[in-house]
Amino acid sequence: MNKETLISKIDEKFKFQRKWRDINFVLSIIVSFMTITCTLLATIISGFHQDYWSSICAGIATVLVGMNKELFFHKKWKLHRTTTIQLEALRTKIECDDIDINEGVRQMNDILTKYTEKLPLNE
Repeated sequence: MNKETLISKIDEKFKFQRKWRDINFVLSIIVSFMTITCTLLATIISGFHQDYWSSICAGIATVLVGMNKELFFHKKWKLHRTTTIQLEALRTKIECDDIDINEGVRQMNDILTKYTEKLPLNE
């Protein structure tokens, strides 16, 4: 494998990590915002003695909290961010000839193996 091929493989993995990092970040923000909004609405609506609508908002907020906990949006975002930084650092080392190609391949494999092992769905 030559230097350009390795850099293109790293770029491919980098794009994948960035895409999922951004998706998890957006989902985390949306779910958090919706949870706060539903909780706030449940509180305000209950003040007007609208128990039916208040309980619906509280139920939705409860489901959103559970969804956020079960889907690990924050953990996944953090993992993708860390992996992206590691791949970027590896790419820089290869471009600056700080490491040889074989060491670069080994480090890329190590980074991707750690990513797979730490993915929250494997817990």
